[in-house]
Amino acid sequence: SSSQLSDRTLRELGASGAGAVTPYDYDQMTQHPPGYFVAMSVPARIFDVIDKTPHTALLILRLCSALLLLPLPFLTFRIARAIGASRAGASAAAFLPAGLPQLTHLAGAVNNDTLTITLGAALTWLALEVAGRSRGRRWPIALGVTTTAMLLPKAVALPMLVVVAVAYLVRAKRFGVRPAFRSALVTLACMLPGLAWWVANVVRFGKLQPDGYPQSYLDLLPKGHIAFGTWL
Repeated sequence: SSSQLSDRTLRELGASGAGAVTPYDYDQMTQHPPGYFVAMSVPARIFDVIDKTPHTALLILRLCSALLLLPLPFLTFRIARAIGASRAGASAAAFLPAGLPQLTHLAGAVNNDTLTITLGAALTWLALEVAGRSRGRRWPIALGVTTTAMLLPKAVALPMLVVVAVAYLVRAKRFGVRPAFRSALVTLACMLPGLAWWVANVVRFGKLQPDGYPQSYLDLLPKGHIAFGTWL
């Protein structure tokens, strides 16, 4: 847009654009949990993007968002080792993320997918470690903290709770129900901060994730019916 190509800073554009709020001024991303935005607020403050032009600010945030994927090769290596791959095989597996469709597109965009992907890989690795180790509190704690971190950027993390549950079912089968149950309680306690956001949504709005757009915006959309085949 013309504002993105402006030589004025974001602060100047915000001041000049003050006025009546229209339905198109809403950002549907506010329906998501705040985890990604909190993480990105750190470089935004450090690099003072509010006093940069839109083009420069976007470039800074895109680069910082891409850096969130930096641990992905290491995490893929650890996942491969956890499932029994040799060191050479795990080293080769570390290159697999490069083949993921749209990964470079997601990495170059300012969105919460980058943080979700990295945390999802970390959760998968830690779940494998929990399932395969009979002792140690650090793995259940790390799994719970990582699950909390993953629940805070995006709703697509919710199905990963199944991965945590399966990890403990495997642990219970291999090492006994009682020790697995005690470890599961430790993980659950560490997961409570991440779960709190979704519980609060149900209490306040009656749904896991409220609509990001207000009704005033939705009323402007064309009315009609679209068949599933047409949408597909």
